[in-house]
Amino acid sequence: MKAGSFKRFEWDANRDVGNHSGFSNTLISGDDIYIIKSGSFPFIHLSRKKSLVHKIHIPLPKNFVNNHSYLTPSGKVLTGDWDRNAVLVCDSIQCTWQKKKSGNNKLGNLQLYYPSKSGEHYFTTSQHVYKWDINENIVQLLSENSRENDESQTEFRNFIEDKRGNIYVRERSRGIFIIRKGKKALEYLDCGIHDDNYSAIYYEKATDKIWLATEKKGLYIIDPVSCGYKNYPLFNLAQTRKGFIYDISGDDTGIVFLLIANRGLVHINSRDMIPKLYTSSNGLISDAVRYGCINKELFWFTSESGLMAFDYKKERFYSFENESDSKLFTYRIFTDTTGNITQNLFPEHIISFDQKEFSNRQNNTHIYLKEVKLSGKIIPNDSLFNADYSQNNFVFLFGDRKSTRLNSSHLVMSY
Repeated sequence: MKAGSFKRFEWDANRDVGNHSGFSNTLISGDDIYIIKSGSFPFIHLSRKKSLVHKIHIPLPKNFVNNHSYLTPSGKVLTGDWDRNAVLVCDSIQCTWQKKKSGNNKLGNLQLYYPSKSGEHYFTTSQHVYKWDINENIVQLLSENSRENDESQTEFRNFIEDKRGNIYVRERSRGIFIIRKGKKALEYLDCGIHDDNYSAIYYEKATDKIWLATEKKGLYIIDPVSCGYKNYPLFNLAQTRKGFIYDISGDDTGIVFLLIANRGLVHINSRDMIPKLYTSSNGLISDAVRYGCINKELFWFTSESGLMAFDYKKERFYSFENESDSKLFTYRIFTDTTGNITQNLFPEHIISFDQKEFSNRQNNTHIYLKEVKLSGKIIPNDSLFNADYSQNNFVFLFGDRKSTRLNSSHLVMSY
């Protein structure tokens, strides 16, 4: 045995997990330490791991900031400075100004970017919609005749695309505009729905319907061919008359998620429209949810407290609270070409959550929760459940996928 010395283990001062409680069992396996203890944190897993969040620097010109930025399929960054009404495209070395064929580079305040399934590229500024020729780096204005009058406050936002190749653009005060396949102009799609503020739009591929959210009247599900629609008031979806639908996302097979401002997450199957509401009482770190996207059978979404993921097949939430930079994810998120979750980070970065490393951690985890019993009754360990203060007779059984030499007493904890 080599000579060495012992020193006191120092816990993170911002986390109270190791203080004022007794330790009953400790297991050390490589870079992992597992602790069973009394107190509010009865099972602790310590590990040396790579960071899941990375920052990508954008080589912006001097005094230029990225109010919004997006990774393109080629790996370049589309970014916009609102004070300058300018849009740039950047590689790892330099940035090039976007401009019209006339040479005018005052395009407006960049909002959303969309690469279509046919390989064409579009983006919105607050008042305009553009088609972007990435080879010539020239943009074409599509929304020249789309404003009702010079006094109207136009606010173009995000894109969706249907199975026929038509592209739709949400405008906050008027609703839906359409770019028909093969056309180079924006048209207003009037389905007879009238509201003051349209907050989200989504194309549900399994039923071939457009989901349009309004701040006052809830959700409209629209047939894009006939323009017929059905209305679902917010109360019918989220058991509340307060708040509004911040964002809509889904997996193209009928699974849809509604992110309700300050009210939580609603999970719906589009074929039966039966909603299930999740809040901070059953899994969320915050009810103030914002934007989401689907990737690798997980629904990823942001909140005022940071990034979360929901495995909707196993009904399990991931909160990443041990990743301090995960709290930077509070706005719109997208997947890049490698599957990582990305978001703009003002004033000169894009942040990226390493989805591959996260998946590797799940696959390489040795210790796992095998069984949970409450007063002798087995509870499915992938389920979400609540217990009041009087229900305190828990037994947790843990397993180790890679070791057969552990005594079972190491992996049983009663509370």
